[in-house]
Amino acid sequence: MIAGTTVTLICLLAALCVSGDSYPEEYDRLDMGDLLGDKEKLAKFSACLRDEGSSSCTEKSAGLKAFLLDALKTKCSKCTESQKGHVKRAAIFFSENRPDDWKIIIHKLQLNETQAAELIKSF
Repeated sequence: MIAGTTVTLICLLAALCVSGDSYPEEYDRLDMGDLLGDKEKLAKFSACLRDEGSSSCTEKSAGLKAFLLDALKTKCSKCTESQKGHVKRAAIFFSENRPDDWKIIIHKLQLNETQAAELIKSF
């Protein structure tokens, strides 16, 4: 009985360790085209990104913001291939189409312009 309990405990600990090394699967199924192509959704996400008031972030946008910032900070070290594509698409979009938002992102990541350009190239 002790051996069975030990095996179960080891399996649970392994599952916890693995889950900390990746992002939730929900970020594999992001529709970046929908977010980036919808002016209203993009404006709401931008307000969340800018920390504009306590009601600027919904639970979903706060999670997406945290995911995006962490993925950029770690150069997608915990990303699946799908997530890496989403992060790359968002980074390129913000840097080319929303420079004010991109400046906020790179400020939050404590990067200079050169480092930010290198970050995009790293994907």
